[in-house]
Order: sequence, then C-alpha cells, then structure tokens
Amino acid sequence: MRLVTVSGPPASGKTAVILKALGALPGYRAGVVKFDCLSTFDDEKYRRAGYGAAVGVSGSLCPDHYYVNHIQDCLDWGLRQGLDLLVCESAGLCNRCSPHIEDVLAVCVVDALSGVEAPRKIGPMLKLADVVAVTKGDVVSQAEREVFAMRVAEANPTARILLVNGLTGQGTYALAQLFLTAGEPKSLLHAQLRFAMPGAICNFCYGNRDIVKGYRTGVMREMVYLPPLEAAPSSESSARAAWAQPGTSTPAQPGTSTPAQPGTSTPALDRSQPFSAQPLSTLVQIFPQVREMVRSFNLPRVDWSRSLEQNLAGLTFTDFQDSGLSQADLTAQFQGAVAWLAELTQRPAPKISSLTVLGGRDKDGGQEELELTLHPGEIITLVPDGGENKTITVTAAAAGRLTDSTGAKYTIPTAAVTYTSEGSTTYDKAWVDIAPGDRVTLYFTAGKVTALYLNTAPAADAVVVTGSASAATFRTITGGATGYPIYKNGQSITYADIQPYDVATFAAGALNISSLRLTGAYENVAPNTEYPTSVTVMGHDFPVLS
Repeated sequence: MRLVTVSGPPASGKTAVILKALGALPGYRAGVVKFDCLSTFDDEKYRRAGYGAAVGVSGSLCPDHYYVNHIQDCLDWGLRQGLDLLVCESAGLCNRCSPHIEDVLAVCVVDALSGVEAPRKIGPMLKLADVVAVTKGDVVSQAEREVFAMRVAEANPTARILLVNGLTGQGTYALAQLFLTAGEPKSLLHAQLRFAMPGAICNFCYGNRDIVKGYRTGVMREMVYLPPLEAAPSSESSARAAWAQPGTSTPAQPGTSTPAQPGTSTPALDRSQPFSAQPLSTLVQIFPQVREMVRSFNLPRVDWSRSLEQNLAGLTFTDFQDSGLSQADLTAQFQGAVAWLAELTQRPAPKISSLTVLGGRDKDGGQEELELTLHPGEIITLVPDGGENKTITVTAAAAGRLTDSTGAKYTIPTAAVTYTSEGSTTYDKAWVDIAPGDRVTLYFTAGKVTALYLNTAPAADAVVVTGSASAATFRTITGGATGYPIYKNGQSITYADIQPYDVATFAAGALNISSLRLTGAYENVAPNTEYPTSVTVMGHDFPVLS
C-alpha cells in the first residue's frame, strides 16, 4: 500500500484536491484518513466518492502531535482494508506544522489567495515537502501566480510545484501520477520525522486559564521589542563589504563596511569558496534573488556583510527550530539555489523560433488529441469546444443573420461572441465587416449559434482588375502562390469570370473577388485629383487602392 501525507493551511483546498487526484486514478482502491481540530464533515465527501475514510479530531490537543501519535494506527487501518493507496490529510492548524515523515511522499497544499508573501511564512510543512500544490490560481492575476510560484521555489527549491484547481481538476492528474510514486511502508515504527514538532509544553497546556506574570512554567520564550524601523541600525549600510577578487578570499569582518565606489563594476566571486561561504552582500549584487531567498529562511538576524555560514554559526538550536530547517538543510538549499542561478547566467539567451502545444490529460484522465505549433507573429484565438460547429462561405451578412453559398440562412444573436485573428467582439459590431466570400465558422449549443470565428485575417492589400485576369495579376497579394480557390460574392469562380474593376483581396489562402459598386454624389478628393489617396462620397471617406 502506497502512503502519501498531505498538509497545508486551513481552507487551502486540501480535500478538494485530494478528491480530484483520486478521481484520476480509476481502478485503485484508495482510502483517506482525515485529521482536524474540532470537527469535520470531509469524511462524508470521501465516502460519497466511494473511498474508505477514517477521522481523527484532536480537540484540545495540538493536531500535529495528535497526528504523529496516530500515524502508525492509520497505516495499520489501511493495510487491514486492503487499500492500494492511503492518503493522510493533516489538520493544517498553523504554519509551523511539520507532519512530513522520511521516505513518505509529502504534499503541501497552499492557496494563491493567501498572498505572495505567504510561502516564506510557512515552515517545514512547505519547506520540506516533496510536492507543493498551489490552488486558487484562477482567481488571481498571472503576475501574482508567477510571483507566488517564485516565492514557493525560494522557500523550497527542490519541490515539484503544481498549479491545481480543486473545482475543475486542472493539474490534479499530474498530482495523481506523483501519488503512484509514493513508497509502500509496512510500518512507521521508529521512522523519523523530517523536522521536529512545534514545542507544546507550558502551564496552559495543562488546562490553566489564569494569566499571570512571573510564575510561568514549561517551554517559555520572551518577546523581543524592536525600535521603529527608522531608528533601527540599517543592515543595508553594512552590506557594502570589501569585494573578493577572482582567486582571492576577503571576507568582511563584523562591524566593518566598505561602500562600493560609484562607477565600479559588479563584484567578482571568490571561485575557491562555495557560495555559502561568500559574503551575502556580494551575492546580492550579482544575484538579486539571493536577498529574498535569505529572507525566506526567517533567520532572527542577518549580517549581510558576512557569509551564510558565518550567519548560521551564531544561531542557537531554538533559532533553527523557528526557521523550519536544520543548519545542514539551510546550507544545502542555499548552495543549490545559488548554483542554479549561476548556471542560468552562463547559458546563452535562448532564441525561440516556434512553440508546440501538446495535448495533456482532461479532468477524467483521458488523452487530449492536440498538437499545435505557433510561430513568432502569429495570433491564436481560442474558440468554444464541446458543441457542434460548421464552416460556411458567406454570400450576405446582415444584423442578426448570415447567408451561405448554398442559400441557407442562419440566425445570429447580436450578442454572440465573434472571434477574429485580432481578438474578440460581438456580432452586432462585427457583421458590417463580413464580406461576401468570407469563411466563417459557426459554433452551436443546443442548435443555436452562440459564437463565430472569422477565418479570414485582414487583407494586407487589394488589387483592382483593369484587364483580363490571371495568376500574375494578383502576384503582389498572393506572393506567387497558385492553386488557391477563387470566390466572387460567395460563389466559386475561375479567372475567366473576373471582370475589369473587380476588387481582389487575398486572405486565409483564398482569392476573394468583389464586384460591389457604390453610386453616390462625389464630394471631395484628397490630397488632389492628380494623385488621390481618398475620395469622399455621401460624407464617407473611401481609400483609393490604385
């Protein structure tokens, strides 16, 4: 039986994500153990979905300690049930929770609505997870999603980060596949937690309710009251330490500061030392991301003129407990992340000539048949799916109606979304630009047109026919292409059917001929009659093609 632990802050969407992930694993006998603080109804959701469920409510106890004290019982229950997969969902009471176990797949669920700074406030629950599933990304902006994912990567550079949606199931298929990589422990007796539990021993833990001063017992810690930020010593002012030259090592001494001179170049790293032994101020100058990375460690104090190793050497056991990582984990995480940044700076800037989008898996786990290659300058419009569609050649367009080359008429709601290569609008604004011969794809829902796609991109130019027509007549707009279809007022024709003064445009691989004529009072010409660029007829300006 495979075992997975899932943790995360309250209301981050853990239960919804687990349900969707298990739903992407048909044929697997799965069960869930749900831990919570006071009460829960999630076990009913699991049972309705067809999964076995057990519930643990910690009540007045710390749910994290309660969880670990019963995890072996949970494993035994799953084995007795003959499960293929057991998911243990912790309560997620606080950000300092550390429910992850060595050699057991650990998933942390966090929601993007918690703010871009949230990942750096979460301890071992996120920092030591194997997989971080980010929920509710659909209700924040793309920029917020990117920043949030970056903050997660800073806090846990080794985790697999997935954007998931507990309502639609997006991303949960990939999570389900990771579930199948989980180990199959027979027992958790003497297994090691990945990090120590939060301390939970004081006189209030024993039921005391009196607030007293001076007679407190248990694991206690005094608060530190800092002066206002304006009066506090600036750690930034001491960050300008003497830079190490290539091949040398010049670590800054505590309390010293050598400001960089204006016009000096970026400081060089001491190649003989690991990144964790380099002055933090030097690294920040070269890799600005290091500043946020160090802040995400939640260290009680940072001297930017010293290296990470020097900063860690002065910390106590309690300080590391608060940061959520051991000294070795912090150093290794920092070294690996900065090494990755250094590697990126050495890579040549990639030049992307095309981008291919491959079909993934739908919410039911089925393969999507899609392979779409995009090139620079192309604009792709996404159109509705799931209903009927039909492509027609237009012979007439009117408000509320289209007529195709077979004479069939289609009622079009004025509010129907109309997609083009340039974006989207509504039919009442787009129909005046639909010309005879244009190709239009209609999308139906319950037999009614709900959306349209205009297949023809705007023509770059036009040709006015002055004599007999041939392929050479239209070379300037076809680029020398041959074999293209020719439409005139919606009907398929040949070159012989093209008359003098017909106007030709080329779009979407077809030559469109219009014999539309306008009779009206000539009012003006610009800029002059010898070289006109536009004429005014009945108050409307028309461009002169040739």
